[in-house]
Amino acid sequence: MKIFVTLGDIIGIVILVLFIVGGIIYALIQEFKKIGKKNCYKCKYYKLYDVTSFGGHCRMQCKKHNRIDNTTDMNKRKHYEKCKDFKSEVE
Repeated sequence: MKIFVTLGDIIGIVILVLFIVGGIIYALIQEFKKIGKKNCYKCKYYKLYDVTSFGGHCRMQCKKHNRIDNTTDMNKRKHYEKCKDFKSEVE
């Protein structure tokens, strides 16, 4: 019984491994970016500012820092910022 491995098989495996490693590295980078930051959606100062009439877009406002963030999805529940004035909504 002989097993033949062609150059095309090797290239395909290498590309697949590169995609997997790239995905893992991307996930790790996203987690490292969150270190020292708080999720604004869990802060009592972060409230809905306004919504568009189409597309489900909205703007959220930090009342403490008077900052308005445009979001592309109303169902998004994560926005990380470095903030010293973070107060949890549930106390």
